[in-house]
Amino acid sequence: RLDKASTRSENLAIGQTIPEVESLLGPPHEKIIGESDQNSEKQLWIYFIKDGSLYLTFDKYQLFKIEKL
Repeated sequence: RLDKASTRSENLAIGQTIPEVESLLGPPHEKIIGESDQNSEKQLWIYFIKDGSLYLTFDKYQLFKIEKL
């Protein structure tokens, strides 16, 4: 699963929807949802990859920011 996230992360693009990202990378290792469960429009998905971590920020169910740490 780590290799899958790492190799397919190059196919990620700002503006992709949650289902599009999940079809590329699978479910995230960790998911942080908005300030409350009622505000699921803002989400942070974390994938642990061999070179570190991949942080994906979603706003209104679309990929807003990609960070590789």
